[in-house]
Amino acid sequence: MRATRLLACLLAAAALPVLAQTAPAAEPAATVHKDNRDIARDRHDIRHDKQALHQDRRERNRAQRHENAAVKNGNLAAAQHADQKRRSEQKEIRADKRDLAKDRKDIHADRADRRQDLQGAAGK
Repeated sequence: MRATRLLACLLAAAALPVLAQTAPAAEPAATVHKDNRDIARDRHDIRHDKQALHQDRRERNRAQRHENAAVKNGNLAAAQHADQKRRSEQKEIRADKRDLAKDRKDIHADRADRRQDLQGAAGK
């Protein structure tokens, strides 16, 4: 009885390296696929952030033109309102730039991960 248990344990221990080698072979393809999906998502985010940045810049410039026209005409209340709008748009522009920089950093990291996964898969 004791010898049977010992034999079963030895066979199980011998089978572990074989099982461990077959599982990671499928893993690099899955991680590469995940990295590709992350890169595509980051590209989409970058396009969206660029569009938002462009729109916010247009609104800021429009508010600046309104402010300049109000000052020129002597309407200080309208100039103050346009100034507040311009400042608000400038804050949004800074936030859009931060988002864009974060997405570019993410895509760079995802590309590095994909490169590492591909090199690891080629090395096996």
